[in-house]
Amino acid sequence: MTAHDGHGKHSEIALVACPECGNVATIEWESRLAGLLHVKVRCIERHWFLMPTDSITCFGTDRPYCGPCRDNGKDADSGSPRGGNR
Repeated sequence: MTAHDGHGKHSEIALVACPECGNVATIEWESRLAGLLHVKVRCIERHWFLMPTDSITCFGTDRPYCGPCRDNGKDADSGSPRGGNR
């Protein structure tokens, strides 16, 4: 999902499943600590967590979160598979 900030800039919003209730949640920030990606997750029910990403899934799927969740593993802007510029 892409959000417009009103100033001509777009940013991606990752929709993930809340670890507590399963409702839609967003990643508020990401940080790497000792090589492991940690995130702050907040859901629509106001649950929030600071945690590593290994137990987070993209909302509505069983795919693990490893960055902004995109459809079919394709880059949202180019439509090409992630990780490949061919």
